[in-house]
Amino acid sequence: MSVIDKKSIQSIRLLDDVIVIGWLNTWYQEDIEDLLSVIVSLSNDIEIVEKLIGADRESIRITWQQQFYFVLHFDFYSQSCWIDGEDHHSSNNLPALLDDIMVDRDE
Repeated sequence: MSVIDKKSIQSIRLLDDVIVIGWLNTWYQEDIEDLLSVIVSLSNDIEIVEKLIGADRESIRITWQQQFYFVLHFDFYSQSCWIDGEDHHSSNNLPALLDDIMVDRDE
């Protein structure tokens, strides 16, 4: 990917119990830090807690509004990016998180 910014996001949607984020272009594992920065920039209430780096997947634990806990996943081989709740309380707030990150998106 050349420039990674908010316009690089193709779609953000709630699918079952996860928020799925689609990107316009193919990305590489070394792009994950830039992709992460774009997602975090979508809300003033997202904070990174911990990064878990695997061979082909990176999972980033985040908080939202300092009370809800989510995991943002990037899977290089499937080109998948999604957010799920760490607990029942957080999972129930996925629609509210989706609304928040959609507000500042440049369409």
